Amino acid sequence: MSSAIVDLVLWRAERVPALGAFLRDVSNELSSGGPGAFLACGPIFEELVQSDAVRDLVRAEIERAAEDPLYAPPSTSEAMSIVDVRDFCLLLKRVRPATPGEELQSLSEHVYAGVVGPGRLGVDIYGEAPGYNNEVFDRTRRLRAEGALSLGPGEVAGFISGEHVVQFDGPPEGTLALFFMSGAVQRLRWVYDASTLQAVRAHACNRDESRLEFVAAALSELGATEAIPALDRLCAHPAHFVRWSALRSLLRLDFDRGIARLTEAQDDDHPHVRNGAKRALARLESTRTEA
Repeated sequence: MSSAIVDLVLWRAERVPALGAFLRDVSNELSSGGPGAFLACGPIFEELVQSDAVRDLVRAEIERAAEDPLYAPPSTSEAMSIVDVRDFCLLLKRVRPATPGEELQSLSEHVYAGVVGPGRLGVDIYGEAPGYNNEVFDRTRRLRAEGALSLGPGEVAGFISGEHVVQFDGPPEGTLALFFMSGAVQRLRWVYDASTLQAVRAHACNRDESRLEFVAAALSELGATEAIPALDRLCAHPAHFVRWSALRSLLRLDFDRGIARLTEAQDDDHPHVRNGAKRALARLESTRTEA
């Protein structure tokens, strides 16, 4: 995390006492460790939502922008990142009506949502099928509808990654809500069809891993043979989709080394990589036989 971001968080904590208390209490709770540490922060977050923190923060931001024309907070027209650190992030967002038929996405992190107002926040809640491996995409998986919530100003609800999929629905004019999110819990975010509730695809949650996947593919397209040693190392990356992208690129740039890694990949921990390696080797063998 850059020093500029640290300085901004410290400045906000100093100007907004309720935010400073929230950061202190959350840090103390998370330092205790354990998988349930973030979920235990619910009461701390609820206290923040019910305070004047957002009003005080917005006023401080406007005053700073008026004093310094070059100051630009990390925000868009609809959202402002308040805190974004390794263990959690805090986001202020204007939630507008959900788009009909919009795809549903699983939670890559645990989430608390708290309504600032003035309007209410609707939440449609779905349950993910239990006992699945998040990193092995399966199109037969379906969500189950579990009902809905309507949260008013000051009210908070929590949702668990791997158990809940949620869709937030605001009034036509939008309503402000705070979102308190843990660090990443899952490596893949699954996407479900809103009408059938069936899984349609999955994509990486971690932007760095997504970049590695893209870079590995691009290197082979550019014929970058100088990257062969790096691609060889990426064949052992923890993310299976990065391993597979590196394997394919290595095969294009160094056929013999690629075949060796592809042969090893038949015993990969992930079934998609194992099966892909076996199919690729079978196709290569078939091509040689036909030749």
